This record gives sequence, C-alpha cells and structure tokens, in this order.
Amino acid sequence: MTKKFEGDHWGLTDILRAADRRIGRRRLAELAEVVSNPAAQKNLKQRINTYKEKQRKAAEADGF
Repeated sequence: MTKKFEGDHWGLTDILRAADRRIGRRRLAELAEVVSNPAAQKNLKQRINTYKEKQRKAAEADGF
C-alpha cells in the first residue's frame, strides 16, 4: 500500500487503492491524509461517508 510507482502519471495507483474493498475504515482515514489525487479523494470521501451512514443506521436500530 505504500509503494510509489515512478511511471504513474495519472495517479491510477491512488485511485485503485481508494477503491480497494479490503481497506477498512481506519486505513481509509490514513489513506485520505496521504493521497492528493482528486478522483481518489472523491472515492475515499464516499466510502468514509458510507461507513458513517451504516454506523448511524445501526445506532438508530439499537434505539440510541
């Protein structure tokens, strides 16, 4: 997850990392701090919001 590719002019590596479903909530936040690619940032933001929405729904179901 930390390898830098010299020939990655379009930032595809960051986009693929952001889309990787094996990365959990904690690592997504860490990755969002490091990645500067706007497309990857958009993907990370959406995934983080999805986690927050799931957490909110679970809390409502529990009665909190």
